[in-house]
Amino acid sequence: DLHSFPTRRSSDLQHQPYQAPRIDMDDMMGADYAPGQWQDPAGQLHADVGKFMGIVFAWMSAAVAVTALAIWAVVSSPAAIEFIYGFDVTTGTRTGSGAQMLFLFAPLVLVMIVGKRINGMAPGLAGGMLMIYAALVGVSISYVPLVYDAGSIVGCFAVAAGMFAVMAAIGFFTKKDLTGVGRFLSMAVVGLMIAWLVSLAFPAVYFWVSAIGVFIFAGLTAKDTQEIKQMYMLHGGRGNLAVVGALMLYISLVNMFLFLLYLFGGRD
Repeated sequence: DLHSFPTRRSSDLQHQPYQAPRIDMDDMMGADYAPGQWQDPAGQLHADVGKFMGIVFAWMSAAVAVTALAIWAVVSSPAAIEFIYGFDVTTGTRTGSGAQMLFLFAPLVLVMIVGKRINGMAPGLAGGMLMIYAALVGVSISYVPLVYDAGSIVGCFAVAAGMFAVMAAIGFFTKKDLTGVGRFLSMAVVGLMIAWLVSLAFPAVYFWVSAIGVFIFAGLTAKDTQEIKQMYMLHGGRGNLAVVGALMLYISLVNMFLFLLYLFGGRD
């Protein structure tokens, strides 16, 4: 019975919602692809930015779908649940510590290894790395349907998607340079990661991590959208800008969803 899944916040890592790691887009794309000084989009050569952003959001949507499939694959398999969480759903008992810590940090390791190399990869390989990353994130957050009720999951994802759409639109249409705000938010992410690690030992801290995290990643959504747009207008879609941009936006959406779910989600 999945409803027997352990719910002790102090000892079960499934109650420490996963924070998807990120690396700044400039680091992934390389110095030769830096957005440079802010320029008015009018007059730039690469005018099909709307079409290009559609490609970025298509990649991002595919990554979200892969994450959902990975979650479904885990929760549909008692053997997978036991392997990852050390919980036997047939008897409602723990069988060990499981491999959750391994999957918790696997996406971070992948980003650290692949992040700065992704722009030089073949397009198909870069897209494949994005899907592998999305699958690992899905396994890492597969506790979600085991702990939270379906209504909360749908509702929080809808709110996160709505916030994401609004902030992406702001980033796309605003004439204001968000570079300074982006630098501040990128530094805030480092602090957030440190606080997240602290929350593994002190779970009460995660409430504040979640509350602050929602606003940080909402702001990063606007900043990243503007940066993707500007990079395309200055350099075109060469390299793997679409995949890197999709990765950055995917991370923001996933984190907003998880933070909102922790704050407002109802538990089974």
